[in-house]
Amino acid sequence: MPHATFTDAPPLEEFWRQFRPFKSHDERGTITEGRSAFLRQDRKVVQVQCLVIEVGPPVIFHVLCEEKGNRVTIRCESHGHVARTRGVKELVRQVALQFLAMGACVESTNMELEQV
Repeated sequence: MPHATFTDAPPLEEFWRQFRPFKSHDERGTITEGRSAFLRQDRKVVQVQCLVIEVGPPVIFHVLCEEKGNRVTIRCESHGHVARTRGVKELVRQVALQFLAMGACVESTNMELEQV
C-alpha cells in the first residue's frame, strides 16, 4: 500500500487548518476526491476522507496522517480492505504532496512524489 514518512512536517493541526477539499479526473474517467479532514482530539492524527470512482461503485476510505515522535506517516487507514488501485494510490500521493508543499522532508516512501 502506498505510504510516506516525513520529517520537519508541520504540526498536524496546521495541516488540518490549511486542508482544502480537492477533486480531479483523468483521461480514463477516474474521479478522485479529497473530501474533508478530521483532527483527532489529541492532535496526533488527521484523517482525510477520500472518494475514488474507477470501475464499479464509488469507494470511500481514509488517508491517515499520524504523528509519531518527530515524524509524520501517511498511509491508508488499515481498517477494512481497500484495493490498491491507481485512484487510491493517487489520493494518498495527493495528501503527501500537501505535506511537501508545507515544507516537510521525505524520509521514506514507495510513491513518486514529484508534481505532475
